[in-house]
Amino acid sequence: MKVNKILVITLTLILCFSIIVGAQEPVKTVKPIKEDITIIEQISGKITPNKVVNLSAEISGTVNTVYVSIGDKVNKGDKLLEFDKSQLLIQKKQSEAVLKAAEANLAQLKNGATIEDIKTAEANYEQAEISLNNAKDSLKLIEEIYENKTSLKQQLINAEMQYKNAQQQLLATEERLNQTTKALKQAKVGVQQAKNNLDQTKIDYQRMEQLYKEEVISENQFEGVNLQLKNAQSAYQNSLLQVENAKSSIESARIAKDQAEISLNSAKQLYELTKETYNNPTQLKQQLQGAKTQVEVAKVNLKIAEINLNRVKKGAGEEQIKAAEANLKQAEAGLEQINLQLSKAIIFSPINAHIAVINTEENEMVGAGSPVIRLVDLNKLNVETSLTPQIRSYVKSGDKVDIIIKNDKKRVIEGKISTISPVINAQNEAYPIKIEIIGETDNLYPGTFVDVEISKQRAHKAITLPINAVIDLETFPYVYLVRDNKAVKINLSV
Repeated sequence: MKVNKILVITLTLILCFSIIVGAQEPVKTVKPIKEDITIIEQISGKITPNKVVNLSAEISGTVNTVYVSIGDKVNKGDKLLEFDKSQLLIQKKQSEAVLKAAEANLAQLKNGATIEDIKTAEANYEQAEISLNNAKDSLKLIEEIYENKTSLKQQLINAEMQYKNAQQQLLATEERLNQTTKALKQAKVGVQQAKNNLDQTKIDYQRMEQLYKEEVISENQFEGVNLQLKNAQSAYQNSLLQVENAKSSIESARIAKDQAEISLNSAKQLYELTKETYNNPTQLKQQLQGAKTQVEVAKVNLKIAEINLNRVKKGAGEEQIKAAEANLKQAEAGLEQINLQLSKAIIFSPINAHIAVINTEENEMVGAGSPVIRLVDLNKLNVETSLTPQIRSYVKSGDKVDIIIKNDKKRVIEGKISTISPVINAQNEAYPIKIEIIGETDNLYPGTFVDVEISKQRAHKAITLPINAVIDLETFPYVYLVRDNKAVKINLSV
C-alpha cells in the first residue's frame, strides 16, 4: 500500500527558524502560526460496481439462444439466455403420460377390474411363463456349449452353413417374387386380350343372330357362333382367375421372402454369436452369466405377473389403493419437477444491470452450476481498499473521505466509508473497507485505480512552523528557540 505522510510539527512553545552551526550569514527567525491542521493518510484503492451478480446454469443442457452481448444494459426480468428445451418437453410429455396412467390406475383400483383387465393379466402371465421357458432353454444351450468347448468349431461351421443357406433361400424367394410379378403382368395382358376377344365375339354373335332370324344362315351355323361366345366368356373368366392366382402367388412369395429375411437375420445373428464365441471364448462365460441372469429376471417377472393376476381377480385392497395414491403423488411431483426445470431453461436478469461477462455461446453444452453470465450494477460505484492496523483506530463507518481521480485530469470527489471488515486480511495484513462514491460518477469505470485521502488526526488552532525550521527531522529532530537573545536547542518529539 502506498502511504504518503504529510507531516506537520505541532509545538506548544514559540519556536524560531533553525540556524546552522558555524554559519556566517545572519540568523533568520520566524514566528509560529496558530491554525487548524489535519494529518492525512493517502491510500490506493480500486473502483468497483455496487453489485456483482454471477448467474450460473441451474440445469444441464445445450445453449439455444444468447439474447445479450457484453456491455448491454438490461432490466430486471429481461431474457438473457435460453437452453434447448426439446428434451425437457419430451420428458414433460412422458411425465404427463405417467401421471395419466397413475390416475387411471387409481381409478381402476377404486372401481374394480374389468373382464378385459383380467384377460390382459392372464395374457401377461402366460407371456411371462413363455419368457421364463425361453430363458431356461437359452441357458441350457449355453451351458452345453460351455461344458463342451470342443464342439465350438463344428457349431461355427454349422452356423456358417445355415447362414449361407439362408442367403440362398432369400435369393430364391426374391427370384420367385420377380417371376410371380412378371406372371401377374402377363395375366393382366391375357385379361385384356380375352376381353377384346369376348367383345368381338359378342358383336359377331349379335350379327349372326340377326342373320339366323332372317333365315340367312342355318341353325348349325348359329349354334357354332353361340359356342364361340361361350368359349370367349369362359376364356375371359379364366384370365381373371389367372390374375387372382398371380396376385395370390405374389402375396405368397412376399410372405416367403419376409420369412426368408427373418431366417437370414436369425442365422446371421447365430453365426456372429458363434463366431464371436469361437474367436473369443472368454466371453462365453459372460454369456453364461447373462443367461442365468435372464432366467432369474424371467422368474421375477413371472412372479410379478402372477401377483398381478391374483390381484386383478381378487380386487384392490386398501394397501394397494394407498400405494396407487402414493404413485399418483409421485407422478405429480415428477411433472412438477419437469416444469421447474423448464422454468430454469430460461435465465432472466434479477436486477437492472449491465452485462459484464458471457462465459458461453450458442450450441454449447453447459453443466448445472457452471457460471454463464456476470451482471454488474453501475448505478452506484464504490472504492475498495484496506486500512493498516496503525490507522484502523482513526477511522469509522460514515466518515467522509476525498477520492482523487487521475484519468484525463485530476479531480476530487467525495466519498463515505460504508463498511469496515472486523477481521484483518491475512494476505496483506490490513482491514478491507468499502467506500461509497457520493459525488458524480461520470467517466468513472470499475477497475480504475484511485487515491483515497483519509483524515487521521485533526488539531484546532495548533502552533505550527515551516518544516525547514526543523533540524535532523528523520532521526533526532530539534529547533532553536530564541531565549534572552540566545539560541537555545530544544529537542522535539514527533
